[in-house]
Amino acid sequence: MNIWEGIYKSFKDVPQKGNPFNSERWVSSVVKKTNLVRSQIGCPSNQSVLPLIVSLIPKEEISIFDFGGGIGVDLINCLNSTYKKIEYEILENKKITETGKNSAKNINFINSLTELSSNNFDIFHCHSSIQYVENPSSFISSVIEKISPSFISFEDLPIVNVDTFATGQNYYNSVIPCWFFNKTEFIKILSFYNYSLIYNSAYIQNTKRALNRSMANFKKDYRSNEFQNLIFKLT
Repeated sequence: MNIWEGIYKSFKDVPQKGNPFNSERWVSSVVKKTNLVRSQIGCPSNQSVLPLIVSLIPKEEISIFDFGGGIGVDLINCLNSTYKKIEYEILENKKITETGKNSAKNINFINSLTELSSNNFDIFHCHSSIQYVENPSSFISSVIEKISPSFISFEDLPIVNVDTFATGQNYYNSVIPCWFFNKTEFIKILSFYNYSLIYNSAYIQNTKRALNRSMANFKKDYRSNEFQNLIFKLT
């Protein structure tokens, strides 16, 4: 079975099936990944750009809003790399939130933007999450209006050279709508709110060879050469 199927203009056109993010399999995989990183406490990780952003902020106390951050794997990456005090808030679905509250006492878990504990965060962070939002531009706009972050980061972002399109991502017995973004179009979303791109790198877990193999069912123009990490700063 192919990982991704079809080229669509919107999420509504994708033949969605099930909701794997609420499944026990997904929760288990999130816990397993977090425990693996937690077992390596004291060893800086190159899997997150968050420590880099934290180092750019000349404050001893940093506040971070993480959209779709599981039970705090990227916070662990930060704590491995800094002695600064970090206030961390994660927006997740109810199953992940319930799990997180039992295992990560230093994180505030919420289920909607209306539950945000503050109207001012230093960083708005998205790790492999914004591509699963039906209207990314509207969501980003809502977050900016609510918390006015100084930095916004996106990790593991699917990038293509053609116009932005939606596709169906197969995950076991489910099909998840997912965006593949044209980079220029995505940058324009942030520049409209006066955020400039200051950092761009390849997400190292998705190599060009692996992506070409996993997207072999797509025409070459629609295949992603790499998933990327992007950091934006308010100007």
